[in-house]
Amino acid sequence: MNRLTSQNELLAAYIYASQQLLIANEFEERLPQAFDRIGKALDATRINVYRQEYQEYLDDGSIKAWHEYSWRSYNDNFLIRIPSEQGIIHYKTRTNRWDSIITQQGHVQGITADFPVEERPFMEANRILSILIVPIYIGDVRWGIIGFDDCEYERVWSDVEIDILKGLAGLMGTAIANGRLYQAEQQARQRAELIRDLSRLIGENLSRADIVQRILQKLKQIITFDTSSVYLVPRGSESEFITVSGFADQETTMREAKQLLKNSPILYKMSQDLQSVISPDVRHLDGWIWVPGASDLRSFVAAPMVYRKRMIGTLMLDSKQVDFFQESDLHLIETLAQHVAITLENTRLLETAQQEVAQKTAILEASTAVSSSLSLNDILAELAKQLGQGVDATSAYIVQLQPETETAVIVAEYISPQPPAHKFVSSLNLVYSFPHDYIGDVTWLDKGIPYIRHIDASDLPEKLRKHMQLYDGKSVLSLPLVVKGQAFGYAQIWQSRHRRIFTEQQVSLCVGIAQQAAIAFENSALFTEQEQQLRLSKTLQQVGSLLTASLKLNELY
Repeated sequence: MNRLTSQNELLAAYIYASQQLLIANEFEERLPQAFDRIGKALDATRINVYRQEYQEYLDDGSIKAWHEYSWRSYNDNFLIRIPSEQGIIHYKTRTNRWDSIITQQGHVQGITADFPVEERPFMEANRILSILIVPIYIGDVRWGIIGFDDCEYERVWSDVEIDILKGLAGLMGTAIANGRLYQAEQQARQRAELIRDLSRLIGENLSRADIVQRILQKLKQIITFDTSSVYLVPRGSESEFITVSGFADQETTMREAKQLLKNSPILYKMSQDLQSVISPDVRHLDGWIWVPGASDLRSFVAAPMVYRKRMIGTLMLDSKQVDFFQESDLHLIETLAQHVAITLENTRLLETAQQEVAQKTAILEASTAVSSSLSLNDILAELAKQLGQGVDATSAYIVQLQPETETAVIVAEYISPQPPAHKFVSSLNLVYSFPHDYIGDVTWLDKGIPYIRHIDASDLPEKLRKHMQLYDGKSVLSLPLVVKGQAFGYAQIWQSRHRRIFTEQQVSLCVGIAQQAAIAFENSALFTEQEQQLRLSKTLQQVGSLLTASLKLNELY
């Protein structure tokens, strides 16, 4: 093939490439065909594209470049974004000289043997005999470079070839810019749809966990990532809340992350300065905490969810690729994080309002039950049911103290229709010595304050731990039944499905219902006392009548 024919074919390939690459929404899909035509017309061995957009310098003075695309003649293979660290090359000794030449001439080209000795190892390692490097610009900013390798001949690149390949680099810059504009337009549309969907979620009466999962699913449609998580800062007696997505064992990751992230230096700093965090490689990120299932993660981006100048949580995304997230991703995540914050805060306010209504309703129903004509046992059974259902507990019990015999008896119980796997055995009417057989401290009863214990608490007495294990208890809330300083008994709420953190609102609800149980006991005691007084009055009346009758008989004789 003569030089003229070769140049004509290269020009035809360039025209074909221009037609393919300027279709904004199909740039990467059409890039393999365009490079294949150019590479074969040029009779090159390889075409490589490296991104140097941010001119990141490493400690040794080299510039980091990301291997974005690669075409190879020997196996018709085309690669997009070479994975992990293998896709990163470092320009060191050759950088300054090559940058200077590119600035002056617009390209670097030559035979490997003619390059300075210190620049040859890179080319010799890749069996390059001749090379041409052309910069890719987006506007006035260098985005990266495109390199053409010849591993067969020590060729001298002609001026026509150089001009055509510079034109190709220009096409690449234009295509990348167009692709970004198209992507930005698509993301704006998707972001608007996501924000609209967020406002709809509030009206669907979903839990926070369900809302967060929906958000993460929709976010996946806008941003590419491998794993994600949302961490909400606990308030008051609330427990840590975290939802994760993309991990192999999500339950384990969530359980461990709740404990680990409480002490995260990264989240603490974010809560103070309200600034986002982006890391190209978490292995070099100060304060990074490894959670189960995250060992292969590399890139990380997190944005604080701020409501009224206070961080209420964090939206976090991870990728297995080094330096995966860009500034554009960060800006998008920051925007979405604020809308998510508003959505979750509105949901929390709605949940609080619903809980207050439920609490008032439950206490009203409890008060109604106490003032009804039901028997004491029926009243206590209804109150035990309200205690269990009010906080979605596994079971609830009401225990009556009998000081005269120093015993206590379980007079009412509630068993959830969805208990754990083990079979529940009724404890109704169970009698035990009190306080001698009571397992645990009874000072909470004397003080009239609620008492919560967890099976995994480090200070839990071993005897009490065995008792909870025997009945499969994970958390127990005990409530004194005290009226006017007199303790009638106590109520207990058991959670056997999982460790339970009772919120202030839940404890307040249970205290209100327990108070009604105490009133029921007091009313019963007063009723019993009145009955006894009435009986005594009738007896005295009858005795008086008999005495009067006896006196009248004596008068007759």
